Amino acid sequence: MVTLTEEIILTKTSSNVNNLTSLEQLSECTKLKELYLRKNYINDVDQVKHLVPLKDLQVLWLCDNPCIEEDEKHYRCTILKYLPWLKKLDHHDVTEENVLEAINYTNDPPATMPLKIQKRLTLQVKSNILTAILALVDELGEKELQIVQPVTPNIMDSPKKWDPKSIALK
Repeated sequence: MVTLTEEIILTKTSSNVNNLTSLEQLSECTKLKELYLRKNYINDVDQVKHLVPLKDLQVLWLCDNPCIEEDEKHYRCTILKYLPWLKKLDHHDVTEENVLEAINYTNDPPATMPLKIQKRLTLQVKSNILTAILALVDELGEKELQIVQPVTPNIMDSPKKWDPKSIALK
């Protein structure tokens, strides 16, 4: 008899309605691309942490398990925190927005973040910083703007070497 942890290459498996309570043994099936686990007894959504080694996994169906019953948003965000590379979760396609929402919801970095989402997050952070700067500049009066204006070209030339103490407040 072959067990799931033996050296076999599974790319797709359906273990629906099999009374599964843990996903730990599946961590060895690193070539899995599709995994169907509906109608089992997975009580804890954090069981998906065992699927982190499955970097090729694109489709995961866990619906109709007890772990989804209480809070679907928590369920989806937790799974996408652990598996941000998924293309489909249950009956929904996974978008970049879903992964970004999961990151913001859990306040934890995902196990492995896809490069395009890393870039998008970086752009989002920079956009938020720029918005904050513009809001602060908008609050400055004429006198304060006259103080800031002469140092702005210096900041643009070498932003890493700029010393905020160099502004002489009068």
